[in-house]
Amino acid sequence: MAQSRRICLFHNRKQEQEIHVIDNPFEKHDKQQSPKTIQPSSPLRKE
Repeated sequence: MAQSRRICLFHNRKQEQEIHVIDNPFEKHDKQQSPKTIQPSSPLRKE
């Protein structure tokens, strides 16, 4: 029983990775619009 459970966890992890890969481009797009990208630009403006 414990072994089959482990396989299920591994399978779920694989699915999560696949979903993350599919959502990755969307995450990158969000990062471009997010204020986090403005922070590194701030010191550049001072220079």
